[in-house]
Amino acid sequence: MRMLSNASLRVGILGASGFTGAELLRIVARHRNLSVGVVAAATQAGSVVAEVHPQLAAAYRDQRFSI
Repeated sequence: MRMLSNASLRVGILGASGFTGAELLRIVARHRNLSVGVVAAATQAGSVVAEVHPQLAAAYRDQRFSI
């Protein structure tokens, strides 16, 4: 297994408006080598992540769900 040094990886999360998506968003927000590139959720497309998941507002204040 290759260890990451100070590299940062951008990830996309599909189905991010549900429970599992929220948990993945929480994990990524706390991980120093990961950042969110795309947050997709068909039923919430266009909505702000912080409105759907208020507990994640500090990390995803302006991030919007895409399709």
